[in-house]
Order: sequence, then C-alpha cells, then structure tokens
Amino acid sequence: AVLIVASSAVTSVVLRTGNPVPHAVAGGAEPAAVARLAGHRGALVAEVFSRYDAAARDLEGVLRTRRDRLSPATRRVLEESLGAIDQAIGEARAALDKDPASQDILHLLDSVYRQKLDLLRRANELPLRSS
Repeated sequence: AVLIVASSAVTSVVLRTGNPVPHAVAGGAEPAAVARLAGHRGALVAEVFSRYDAAARDLEGVLRTRRDRLSPATRRVLEESLGAIDQAIGEARAALDKDPASQDILHLLDSVYRQKLDLLRRANELPLRSS
C-alpha cells in the first residue's frame, strides 16, 4: 500500500508539472537548463514505472502460488486480460519513447499500470477451489 501511495504521489507531481521543455524554451531558458528539466522529469517517470513493475512482479508472484487452485476458466480469463494489459503497456511505453513530452500518453500509461495492479490484487483475493 505504501508503494502505491508513493508511486501515486510521484506520478501526480510528474503529471502536474506538465511538459517542462516547451515552457522553459518559451521562457528563454538555456538549452542545458531545458535538458536538465527534461532529464529530471524523465527520471521521475522512469522511477514511477519501475515501482509499478516491481509491485506487479510481487503480485504476480503471489498469484503464481494460487494459480493451480483457481478454476481453469478463471485462469484463462486472467491470462488473457493480463496479456492484453501487458501489450497495452508495451505499446504505450513505445509511444512514450517516441514522444516523451506527451501528457496524454503518460496519463494512459499510468492508467494501464493501475488497471494491471488492480486486476492482480483482485485475482489474489478470489476464492480458491478445494484441493
């Protein structure tokens, strides 16, 4: 829970800062200052998504221990859903690599990561079949 709150707080700060590069350029900042601002924002974004990845790995580890006691239909739905989410994360990350200043892509990626963590949490709360 602490990880999620910390990640959410950092994400909120990153998203609220907007795109610092055009603002800094418009204000007449030196190119080195612009690069530092963009690099700082990029480092924050990387840290947030690194924490999302770590949280997802932890939840996936718990799910692996429970997987065999879930019904086959439930396992299939979870695998398909997680596959779709992972594909969306990959596509959004690739898009963000191409356009790192895009707030829309950043918001989308944040939302998809939250969906993944929510699905994993819910899956770990599902009742298990008797062995």
